[in-house]
Amino acid sequence: MAAVGDIFFQSGRWDRKPLDELRIPSTVSAAVQERIAGLNETEREILTLAAVAGRRFDLRLLSSLTSHSEADLLILVKGLITTQLVVEESADIFAFRHALTRQAIYSGLLEMERRHLHRTIAEALEGLDPDAESSSANLAYHFYQAEAWEEAINHAQRAGEEALVQHASYAALEQFNRAIAAGERLGLSRSWELYHSRGQVNERIGDFEASLSDYTAALNIAREDGSKEEIWSSLLALGFLWSGRDYERSGMFLQDALTRARHLENPALLAQSLNRIGNWHANMEQVKVAHEYHQEALLIFQELDDPSGLAATLDLLGTTAYLAGDMPAGIAYYEQAIPYFRQINDQTGLVSCLGSYLARGPNYFGMVASPIPLDESERDAGEAIRLAQKIGWRAGEAFVRIMWGFRLSAVGEYARALHQASTAWQLAADVESINWQAFSQTLHGVIYADILNLPAAIDHLEKALQLARTVGAQELRRTVVGFLVPTYIAAGDLDKAKSLLEEEAPQSNRSFSAASHLLAWFANADLALANKQYQDVIDLIKFGMKSLPHALDGGIDPRLWRLRGEALLGLNRITEAIDLLQTAQATIEAQGGRPFLWRNLIIQGKAHLAARRREEAAAAFAQARQIVETLAGELNEPALRAHF
Repeated sequence: MAAVGDIFFQSGRWDRKPLDELRIPSTVSAAVQERIAGLNETEREILTLAAVAGRRFDLRLLSSLTSHSEADLLILVKGLITTQLVVEESADIFAFRHALTRQAIYSGLLEMERRHLHRTIAEALEGLDPDAESSSANLAYHFYQAEAWEEAINHAQRAGEEALVQHASYAALEQFNRAIAAGERLGLSRSWELYHSRGQVNERIGDFEASLSDYTAALNIAREDGSKEEIWSSLLALGFLWSGRDYERSGMFLQDALTRARHLENPALLAQSLNRIGNWHANMEQVKVAHEYHQEALLIFQELDDPSGLAATLDLLGTTAYLAGDMPAGIAYYEQAIPYFRQINDQTGLVSCLGSYLARGPNYFGMVASPIPLDESERDAGEAIRLAQKIGWRAGEAFVRIMWGFRLSAVGEYARALHQASTAWQLAADVESINWQAFSQTLHGVIYADILNLPAAIDHLEKALQLARTVGAQELRRTVVGFLVPTYIAAGDLDKAKSLLEEEAPQSNRSFSAASHLLAWFANADLALANKQYQDVIDLIKFGMKSLPHALDGGIDPRLWRLRGEALLGLNRITEAIDLLQTAQATIEAQGGRPFLWRNLIIQGKAHLAARRREEAAAAFAQARQIVETLAGELNEPALRAHF
């Protein structure tokens, strides 16, 4: 925790010490006291009550605390406005002109006076709005300051739950901290609900250690109490929390939770466990198993007619389809999930879903792309980022920025993509999310490889691979390998490429079902092409398409068709190569994938030269050069621009 005077930085934001802990400069205190000295006794009483009530106050509350009518109070407050101590904010609300004025008045009270006044104000607030949800936070604050611990617990817990529903993460954290501290002052047994809820908030704002501590405490409390559902909930939470750092540990918690869920006779809880373990299997490249778990969950939630459960399951089915290389199916699932998330106002789920939805359009992942306009994706990205910032979910914001960065890079918007990559890296580092750190490094590597800054690309991708190995997510690790191998090849380091493939890529005699396998598999084709083993390239591509047909069925994947075109050219099947590349060009142009287009045109130019079509070759090379010059001109950094 960093601190500067009375301001401190904690949990990703700047905050201020409690009012009674602030140090008021003696000059400020003296100036305030001088102004107050000129007030009559009634005005000083009103000012003191207002200072304890808060920076803002209303006449109705002051009237309930004193014997004065609102009309009389209005006259008194007008006098305070004249002395420049108070300002009018609206017809009903007044505030201290300067926060230090209120602090000076408050600090001048004895501790016993403060406690008494806080209690008086809390009881008055209860009388004014006994059932008002908006008053929970105020009541919790005043009862806590009054050391009325039991009342403080009740109101703080209620206020924290309300803040959670409203996605006000830091407000929720403040209230749960208050409730837990009040319980400790009373010597009460620890509350599972409070620790579990605070764990959720700490997880959302990215404080891993605090969240781990809270969830672990909640699990221990549940075990002491013997509550099976609370034990299950704690295990599930711990499993999901660890998924960002250690997949082996995550899997142990999630499997334990699933085993217990099957004995709880609660279908909704079972379905939640099925979804979580399913997503774990998807990230371990076991997409068929994942799909089966999610489908089982979907049937349960459909039977229960549970919109929240349906939204979460459809979102995860979309993720699983993507990881299987089936983008059309993934898009269809997300398009069903998004309206559900909007309906139930699940902003966390909506952020995640909109982020995944950004994968539409040209991409680097070996999946058929849809010709989605960039401004449509930009609208989705903007909404998701704003929501993530609103609810304080920095890991979610990092994910969205990574997906948006990949989308931008695939159309050649490199400067904007690099900005998203660096922002995502900082967010992921702040919350210590190894997953998103690895993905942001991968994005950096892909961008630098695209603009031919190969040393920088290799540096970022090697860091990404190290992080992926740390977290233990096989899908992530294999994806990084799929990008790193062709970058080694482009840099002329065939030995490193071969060594990495032997260590990480699937065996040549085994079919596969995950898109990450496809990326790594076609890295083999890159190496075969570099070694001029052209028929091996063709055979590898055929095998890949047979193993994962829905990834490419009926579509043009720029990277794979480039490989195939170069291999056909190497085999002197020139007409086939030209026809293939021109078909691919039309699709790439429709998708807006400029980085893929200029590479396609270079190979077309070579093919035309081989066919002795010099004019067609010159036209293809000129078009490629024009695209590269345009892309380079859009880069912000002169060194990158000149190198490209």
